[in-house]
Amino acid sequence: MIVTRSLAPLLCVAAALSLGVLGCDQGPPTDAGADGQRPVLSCLELSPLGSCLSGYPDTLRAPAGDTVTFSISVTAQDPDQLLDRVLAVVEPGPVPDGRSLNFSDGQYRGGFPFPLPEDETLYAVRAYGVDEDNGLASNRVLGQFRFVPTP
Repeated sequence: MIVTRSLAPLLCVAAALSLGVLGCDQGPPTDAGADGQRPVLSCLELSPLGSCLSGYPDTLRAPAGDTVTFSISVTAQDPDQLLDRVLAVVEPGPVPDGRSLNFSDGQYRGGFPFPLPEDETLYAVRAYGVDEDNGLASNRVLGQFRFVPTP
């Protein structure tokens, strides 16, 4: 975990993965297009899973604007190799409209600065792929994570 600003250790943040193994929405295709095959996403991974920096007085808090780098990775398969992009959406939070993930080593990955919340907050994560040439969308992989600030 990478924490920006030098005062970030003032807040102890634990991110607990709410689902042990994140489920995938594997519903039937809505429209399989001309070739009959749509992209399939699986293996959603979220990090950090947890971090706790202690040794600071309970009265001290992280300054507003401190962030932690949050990472998402997902595996995508597209039988016709025409997958245009994979998007990740985090709600509520800094990415409600989706962020494109980059392809690397067989997975789509992305990271972004995530503001540290002052209160316990549950976040929902959705990732999906888009094949614009065939007008197809993949299934959605779903997950949750929780930030729990503690002294």
